[in-house]
Amino acid sequence: MLATPSASSGSREALAGSEALAKSLERPEGEHVLLPKALRIAGREYRSAKILREFRTKSRARLLQLEPGSVLFIAKFENVFPEYAVMAALRQLNKHWQKHRLFIGSEPVQASTFGVFPMGPALGLVEVVPHSRTLRELSEGIPFGERQYRVLRALGGDSKRLDRLAASVCAYLTSGYVLGIRDGHDDNLMLHRDGNLFRVDFGFAFGRTPEIDAPGIFVPNAVAVALGEPRWRQVMCACKEALQALGSRPGRPPAWDCLAKVPELKAFLHDVHEHTSTLSSQNFEYQVAHATEWTLQRAAKNTLREAVRYITAESEVK
Repeated sequence: MLATPSASSGSREALAGSEALAKSLERPEGEHVLLPKALRIAGREYRSAKILREFRTKSRARLLQLEPGSVLFIAKFENVFPEYAVMAALRQLNKHWQKHRLFIGSEPVQASTFGVFPMGPALGLVEVVPHSRTLRELSEGIPFGERQYRVLRALGGDSKRLDRLAASVCAYLTSGYVLGIRDGHDDNLMLHRDGNLFRVDFGFAFGRTPEIDAPGIFVPNAVAVALGEPRWRQVMCACKEALQALGSRPGRPPAWDCLAKVPELKAFLHDVHEHTSTLSSQNFEYQVAHATEWTLQRAAKNTLREAVRYITAESEVK
C-alpha cells in the first residue's frame, strides 16, 4: 500500500505536499519537526517526527521516529517506487517458495520483507527492521583478524538460528539473481538476531549497476564461516530448487511468468524481461558455487565506502 498525505487532491497538490514533507525532514540530528500535514502509513496517522540520525552517505538519508508512536523509518530523498516494486516482487517469490515447501532443516526459504512507502518523486520512507544490524555494524569494535567470526558470534552458535541463516542465504542469493539486485556491500546487508540475513536498498536492479560494483552473487566470508561447510552445501542444493520453483513455461526466461504477474512491476516489465532473458540454471549454479570466494571488486567497494565515511566525518568536525 502506498503511503500518502492524509489530505491530497490532484497530482499537483500531491507533488507540492511531497516536496514540503521532504524539506521538513531534511533537518539535523536531534531536531523535532512538525509535519506539514498528517501522514498516514499502513493505517496509522503521524503528525511529527524526531530526526535520530543523518547518514554520512551521498544520499544524506535520515533515520526518523514518527510520532505518535515509536516506529522507525529511513527517509530517502529520492523516488523509491522502484524499490517498492522490487519489494512486491520479493513477496511474490516468497509465495512460490512457500507453495513448493522449500526448507533448510526446519526453516522455510523466505526472503525478509519490510515496508517501502513512496511519497512522490522527492521522498520515500523505508521501514526499519528492529533487532537487525548491518554487517559493517557487526564488525565495530572487533579486531580485523576476528571479523570473520562476527556473524557466528552474533548468533551465539545456535543451531536453529544458523539454520535460519542458511535458509535466508538461499532466498537472498536466488532473489538477488532473479531480480538482478546489485550494489551489494556491508552497509546494505543486514542480520536479524533470529538469524535472517537480508538485503536493504534496491536502487539497482534488473540490469542497472553503479559505477563501482561488487559481484551480483556473493556470500560474505563471515556468513560462510558461520554456515560451515555442511550448511553451505545445503544452501547450494536449495538454491537450485528455489530457482526451479520459479520456473516458467517452456521457451520463457526463468522466473519470467512469476514476475510478470506482479502489478507493481508493470512499469518495469521491459527491463524485467531483458534481465530474465540472460538467466539460466547452469549460470546460477556456477555463480552460487563461487559465491564465497574473495573478490577484489567487493573488497574495494567496502574500502571506498569506509574512506568516504571517514572523509565526511572529518569535514563535519572541521
